[in-house]
Amino acid sequence: MDFKTFLKTKREELGYTQNGLAKTIKMTQSYYNCLENGEIKNPPGEKILNKMIKILKLNDEEIARFNYLIAIERTPSLILKRLKTLTIQKNKKLPKHKYIQFYSKTNTETEPSAKEKNLNFISLPEVRNTKTLFTINMEGDSMEPFIKNSSLIICRKNMEVKNNEIGVFIINGEYCVKRLKIAKNYIALTSDNHNYPPIFISQEDKLNIVGKALKVINDIQ
Repeated sequence: MDFKTFLKTKREELGYTQNGLAKTIKMTQSYYNCLENGEIKNPPGEKILNKMIKILKLNDEEIARFNYLIAIERTPSLILKRLKTLTIQKNKKLPKHKYIQFYSKTNTETEPSAKEKNLNFISLPEVRNTKTLFTINMEGDSMEPFIKNSSLIICRKNMEVKNNEIGVFIINGEYCVKRLKIAKNYIALTSDNHNYPPIFISQEDKLNIVGKALKVINDIQ
């Protein structure tokens, strides 16, 4: 069962019309119809998803299923296509899926929503050491052209970020995705988009490295 089928089944169980459920969730009917028809690959934000969980009266098992299907929806299309081409061969097993925590609300200047009650994940096959991996969604153009708006960035926690490498940082309590610049007379967090000025680090600033960017997936639909 995919996300759109799950959504339709629960709606019909509760006796909602598409328009009625859309109004209850407070979204347009056209947007909801696109969700249920599978025409929108990126699910709505966490507030809307949490509201849907309450309105659809999902139990714990259904919530787990709901979040799993959301994770599948957010899995990059190129990986899903690859999985579809796999065939089961005699005495061989399909690759194991690994699930990586996904922060959907991260952008270049604000903190990832790490305190969300219903955490989300994306799946990647045959990935090792997933315990220290996390994925964030890039919003904004400060790291273009290398990291485009809406790209996924796969990062590893507590990994050294060297000069001219991209990482996720906390600077004075705020998260950002930047390139680390270490020069003789200064340390700065810089943007690839030169319309954004560098952030120079002084002795008074509190800088923490959250993780190092390992892989950027730009072609998310």
